[in-house]
Amino acid sequence: MSIYARQQGERRWHDVGRALSVRGSTVLVVGTGDIGSHFASICKAMGANTLGVRRDPTRTAEGIDR
Repeated sequence: MSIYARQQGERRWHDVGRALSVRGSTVLVVGTGDIGSHFASICKAMGANTLGVRRDPTRTAEGIDR
């Protein structure tokens, strides 16, 4: 359970520092079918680089950089 979720249950609202972001990270997507490519597109929209792995490497997928 996250720190903020615990605080919510305790009715406390204290800042516990900076939230993490995927911006600038590299995300590996194993399986780039409909669900995987949609997930990759969401990650790209948040600033991540995406790597995709699939059985047939000749086929492309939405949201995958490499």
